Amino acid sequence: MRAPVVAGVGGGVGTTTVAAALRGHDAGRVTAGWWPDILVCRGTLDSLRRAAAVLETADPEAFPVLAVTLDAARSARRPIRAHLELLEPDLGALVLLPYVRRWATLTDPVAEAAHLLAEPVDQLTRPLRAYTAALRELVEAVTASGRLAAAPDRRRRPGSGERDTD
Repeated sequence: MRAPVVAGVGGGVGTTTVAAALRGHDAGRVTAGWWPDILVCRGTLDSLRRAAAVLETADPEAFPVLAVTLDAARSARRPIRAHLELLEPDLGALVLLPYVRRWATLTDPVAEAAHLLAEPVDQLTRPLRAYTAALRELVEAVTASGRLAAAPDRRRRPGSGERDTD
């Protein structure tokens, strides 16, 4: 089983954090023509619209997994929930990543995220336990999709920006 390819719909959506936490490949920003194992977006209307646009180009057999990074102030808004409900039927899985307030003040929150799955749960703060539980849900979803048993989507090489010719 290979490491997951993680890409986001834009900068600042949590792609690097998720990739580091899962020991996956950070493929940066997703572009049309290929589908990562995990697509990351924020819990904002703009970011969810971008995710919907990517989903329109995805192979319906791709079993896409969408990770949504929530912002504390936006996590319960009705329009966000409505967009999530619209996207969910087109997904293999939808995982909500809770807001971790402490990461807004850390110099390197990605370094902390990279160790979450290895830490004993009882030694984590409540927000980190919630984020770790979401990571475990994400691992289960992408593993169940069967995508990690196959080679990555080769229609476009992650991070290369070039078409694959084979």
